[in-house]
Amino acid sequence: MKKMWKIRQWIATAVVAGAMVFASDVVNAQTDGFTYQAVVRNAQGELVSSSQVQLRLTLIAADGKTEVYQETQKTTTNAYGVLSVTVGAGTPVKGEFAKVNWSEGNISMKIEIDPAGGTEYTNLGTTQLQKVPYAYFATTSTTSKGDKGDQGEKGERGDKGEKGDQGEKGEQGDPGPQGPKGAKGDKGDPGTGLTNRGAWVNGTQYKTGDYVFAASATNPSANTMWIAEGEFTSAKEPKDDAANWVEFTAPAGEAGAGIANAVFNDGILTITTTDGNTYVSGNLKGERGEKGEKGDTGEQGLKGDKGDTGAKGERVKPARKATRVTPARKETRVTKVMPEQA
Repeated sequence: MKKMWKIRQWIATAVVAGAMVFASDVVNAQTDGFTYQAVVRNAQGELVSSSQVQLRLTLIAADGKTEVYQETQKTTTNAYGVLSVTVGAGTPVKGEFAKVNWSEGNISMKIEIDPAGGTEYTNLGTTQLQKVPYAYFATTSTTSKGDKGDQGEKGERGDKGEKGDQGEKGEQGDPGPQGPKGAKGDKGDPGTGLTNRGAWVNGTQYKTGDYVFAASATNPSANTMWIAEGEFTSAKEPKDDAANWVEFTAPAGEAGAGIANAVFNDGILTITTTDGNTYVSGNLKGERGEKGEKGDTGEQGLKGDKGDTGAKGERVKPARKATRVTPARKETRVTKVMPEQA
């Protein structure tokens, strides 16, 4: 997590450097592309020197959406943290640079970078190309006018002829040959970098190129980046001193798609996003497991509370006591047996 935080801080500084240099017209038209340069600094404002980085550059049409050309380039910053590439000379990913329709105008370029030299790109923003790249269109357009040919020798004057009928307008001739490539211009002066001065401190002297972090003019509860203009001793917060400070605002990223609806039915999850796409999962319901063994008998529970006293019963009159009857003595009858006479 700490490593990822450092990378994001590095990228944020690269956005500032890249945007400032590009806005300074450090872009040169060539017959096979145009040059893009940027100064790369780390989160502490130090130059990232002699380091290999990977760029992905995308040319976008005037509608702001259609990608007409995309390429990747791996390059190394110099001892001053400057990277320089020729847009149009990289490895094409989409489209052909020679077929970009510059005549439509309002073409912008999206810049992405992987500071580790790989392909995990981070978007540094999109910048509309200004007048310089359109010089490329002037040198490649089929409607460009060629050089004027040498004037021929003057012939003898002939007799004046009769005025003829006006002929039909002829077809336009083929364009003349392209002129020779001009000599390479002198190398321009190095651009002005930015210096991180940390949090704004009252009474501190600042100069052009210094930047600090202080309350935003639009949202004072949040800190933002302020760039100094000129040399002065700061006595007011940047948000209250527009004469000496410029608030930097990074370009907003593209809005992501959210979840509009999610339904889970019989083991299948169906998700609909706010951009109209629908995603359906596989069966997420697992098979029923085997019945487990009977668990051990739990411990005897605590003795319950004493129940409420029952309702009072009605009094019942006892039955009369039965009279005991003594049965009569059974009479025993004795029969005398007389002996037989002889």
